[in-house]
Amino acid sequence: MDAVAAALHGAVPGARVSVTGLPALTTGSGAKGPGVLTETLLGALGALVVLAFVFGSLLALVPCSRLGASILTTFLIVLGMTTFTNVSFLTQYLIALIGLGVAVDYSLLMVTRWREERARGAGNDSAVIAAMSTAGQAIGFSGVTVAVGLAALIVLPVRSCAASGMAESSSRWAPSASR
Repeated sequence: MDAVAAALHGAVPGARVSVTGLPALTTGSGAKGPGVLTETLLGALGALVVLAFVFGSLLALVPCSRLGASILTTFLIVLGMTTFTNVSFLTQYLIALIGLGVAVDYSLLMVTRWREERARGAGNDSAVIAAMSTAGQAIGFSGVTVAVGLAALIVLPVRSCAASGMAESSSRWAPSASR
């Protein structure tokens, strides 16, 4: 990549030329920055602050507890995948991105539905059952939809990202649907 960049440097006077594409992505920039774990923890902390403001209670911890379990489970699945195939470095970012986004989204849906039932006067147990029978089914359907959408990435040269994304989305909705 350095040879290609050097050959292109100065090819167009006054223009800045950069090399991109899959080879450039796989070689990396060599820049050091915070690791994926640090970035994920910072994102989770930011999400916790926003959720604490939205919920105004300790219910903000619900998405974060699910977040930790699903992201760690998905990283273990990807670790197992590395024995059979090459895994793109982009996979770790995809896991964190989907993990954070989907955990917050699905948990907001579930907690909001539970609160609606509680506001109607339902007891805690019946509110949980009602929330799971409605929002739980929607979360399950959404998880399958996300997995199918990520399966489309298999046609791209970063198949491991697609597989880890499908694992992340399915690990996200399966525990919710069973509660």
